[in-house]
Amino acid sequence: MLNHLVQLLATCGASRPFFFSGDAYETHGPSFGQPFDSALVTNRKVGTATFNATQGNAATLTYSIDGVTVTKSIQRQTLRFLDFSGLFNGIVNYQLSSCSNPSLNGQQFVLPGQLAILQSGAEYKMVLQTSDTCSFVGTYAQTGQLAQRVAHFPATTALPERSP
Repeated sequence: MLNHLVQLLATCGASRPFFFSGDAYETHGPSFGQPFDSALVTNRKVGTATFNATQGNAATLTYSIDGVTVTKSIQRQTLRFLDFSGLFNGIVNYQLSSCSNPSLNGQQFVLPGQLAILQSGAEYKMVLQTSDTCSFVGTYAQTGQLAQRVAHFPATTALPERSP
């Protein structure tokens, strides 16, 4: 059984957006199961570390510890899907694109109403009840705690009246 705690940590500051760099330290001290004694705590600078977020869900971590440099590609991990199924009062703001009638492309709609979301894994359907009923179907993608939904009107859905 380990009778002391060993940690590696980095004191990184942001030098530009999504890029952090700084010194790396090794600390030693009493384990959590023992009374804390600050006289047993030691630390020493062992190298440097950088974290460079290359995308919203991926990054490169490079660290050098006692002269050994390691570079790792890291990414967010999804432990389970967030489920947004339920009834909500809200506003849907969307813009039309890829319409069979090109004059509709680019039109912006802001519709308040009751929103019903039905989600099963990566598939979801969103129904907005305003003066008319609008249905959106699409896919759901999640990386870590970040989620994205891409939805489309089915070809048979009538367009709602444009809000002022």
